[in-house]
Amino acid sequence: MGVKKILIFGNPHSGTSIIKSIVGHIDAVHEIYYECDKIEEGIYNKDYVVCKCPDVMDKFFEEEYKDYIKIFIVRNPIWVVASYKRRFVKDETKRTFKYSIERYVKVLEKFLECVKSPKNNLYTIRYEDIFENNFEKFKCLLNSIGLEYDPSIFGNENRNNMIVNGISYDKIVDMPKAHDHDRFRTYQINQAFVNNNTIEKLKDISHEEIKILLEQPAVIELYGDDIIKHEGFINHGCN
Repeated sequence: MGVKKILIFGNPHSGTSIIKSIVGHIDAVHEIYYECDKIEEGIYNKDYVVCKCPDVMDKFFEEEYKDYIKIFIVRNPIWVVASYKRRFVKDETKRTFKYSIERYVKVLEKFLECVKSPKNNLYTIRYEDIFENNFEKFKCLLNSIGLEYDPSIFGNENRNNMIVNGISYDKIVDMPKAHDHDRFRTYQINQAFVNNNTIEKLKDISHEEIKILLEQPAVIELYGDDIIKHEGFINHGCN
């Protein structure tokens, strides 16, 4: 039997990069550090090979990917939208459909479809749930895949995780500016493995964007209570 392929995917800014790095810490896994949507045939000296794609493509659910182990991640949209805006603050034209609320809602609808009608070799997890109870749900997911690991994989310090060829974390002295995309992303995926849905980041989302999100049934079903819980802070503490 050949190497087992693992594809981690989800919307941009949903945690796919850091999760790919954590899975790549497992001894039996060969990590493709750069972003790609398909694992090319080749010689891999491990039982598994993992890659990640910051997108949700229709083809991932079709015959072409039937032999892949797929991990589908979503994240609370108030933090995703805030992250989009923070990253593209100097160039609003980059907030295309791929980075829009409309696109994100479609992804949540697809995620719910997969949760309610499970598919073989497709695993779904919310970013926020990964960190609860000492990574309990994430460990369950890894166990279901058949991966053997030890607690050291969750220690993200001194790993020198990569995402772009030629940019190494050990050469980065201070946190780069967000618009310095490749260095900033490299910095991010080498920080402690914790939930980064922090309150202060919500200053970058508007009342109107919250209103639009709370009009979407998929958003309400997956994240409604949590968004409403934070809405008061957004209305009175951030804007």
